[in-house]
Formats: sequence, C-alpha cells, structure tokens
Amino acid sequence: MHLRLILLCLPVLVSAPGGAGADATLVLKGGGEAPMVTLQVRDGMARMQALGSRDYVVFDAARNLLFLVEPGRSRYIEVDEASLVRTARALAAHREVMKQQILRLPQEQRARALAEMGLDDVELEIRPGATREVGGVRCRDHEVRRGGEVLGGACMASARDLGLSPRDFRALSGMRAMLRRMSALEGPQAMDPVLLVEGGVPVSGHDAVRGESFELQSLSTRPINPALFTEYTRYRRQRMADALPPDPC
Repeated sequence: MHLRLILLCLPVLVSAPGGAGADATLVLKGGGEAPMVTLQVRDGMARMQALGSRDYVVFDAARNLLFLVEPGRSRYIEVDEASLVRTARALAAHREVMKQQILRLPQEQRARALAEMGLDDVELEIRPGATREVGGVRCRDHEVRRGGEVLGGACMASARDLGLSPRDFRALSGMRAMLRRMSALEGPQAMDPVLLVEGGVPVSGHDAVRGESFELQSLSTRPINPALFTEYTRYRRQRMADALPPDPC
C-alpha cells in the first residue's frame, strides 16, 4: 500500500473548480519519487489510485471512514476515527517512556537521539507566503519549518477559490483531519508537511525531506461509474483495530 503517497496526495481530490455535486476526476503530476495519481470524487465519496498500482483508497464522508483497499490480498482495511485516537494515545505513552530513557544518556547522545525520534520538543512553524495560481486556481503558499529546517509546504485554496459546496468542504476537512492522525502515528518526525497546513485545500504541495511533490495537472467533470466507489465491498473486511497488533508499540 502506497501509504506515503496516500498521505501526500489525497487532500487535493476536490481541489479544482467544478459544479456543486458534480463528479470530478483529477490527474496529479507527481515529482521526485511520487508517481502519477488519479483522484475521483462523487456524491461525498472519494477514490485514489496510483499509476501502476492495484491498491487504492476510498473515503466515505457520510460515515467518516477511510478504506485502504488491497485487491491482491482480497481485503480492505477500514480506518475509523476512534481507532486512530486509541492508537495515538498508546503510541504517545510509549514515546514518553522512550523519551525518559533517552534523557538518561550522555548529553551528546541525548540530543541526537531526541532529534532522530522527533522528541526534542522543537515546535513547528507554518509561514504564509505569496498568492499564486496552480492549474488556474488561486492559492496561497505556506512553508512548514521545524527548528529552522524547511520540511515542505503547500499552496492552499479557499472554498470560494475552488467553488466547493459547503458539503464538499466539510467532507474534505474531515478527511484531512483523519489523514493527519494517520500521519501522526508514525511520530512527529514523520508527519507529512502538506497535512500540517490547515485552513483550506492544497492544490500543490511538497515534502522537502523526502523529495516528493504533487501538482494539479488536469480535471474532468465527466460522470463517473458509481461502482468504482463500492466495489471494495466484495473483499474481506478488516477493521484497523484488528489489523494492528495487540500492543502497537
């Protein structure tokens, strides 16, 4: 499953102006190691698939559920918010134990270990920049820094800039919140900088550390086959809570 790609690209699935409630298919041009990605949205549901991969992602805004679909294993993993919260709490407690152990190390080793684990309490800073257009959509750049290091950034467009309906915007905000929690499970040092920028919808973004980026390349508003958003149900369902080991730490 291309989890890094999911976290980097999925927030832009309705990041292009289309009629309220209209189907939309977007093609995102990836940079660095990121492949071409096709994103589709229809009736409050979104689908993403990377070029050359059988795996894909479906998000159901009405139920606030994310599905990681793996046809090769005939299964899909259902990700719900409650499971994410529980897992995050367990991992946070585990990291606190690790931090206390690291603090017993000699000073030089301690500083390096804390930085590598993202436990050095260095705050993130998000700096707004100039406005520009991406794919004909007006957006404002935001740069994400941590301890002076540029981690990446995103160009954020408002609902008005995109012509999004309130329903679509609420669905998108809820999805981004869930994806942010998924990214956070890997630890502060692994957080996707694109997901850290709030207050709009990213129409382009980049991760300076991993050398990955994306940008809106094309948009189609032709009707989409609704079966694309439900075909995952023929596979075996596995809840996120069951997919994790008893002790995720």
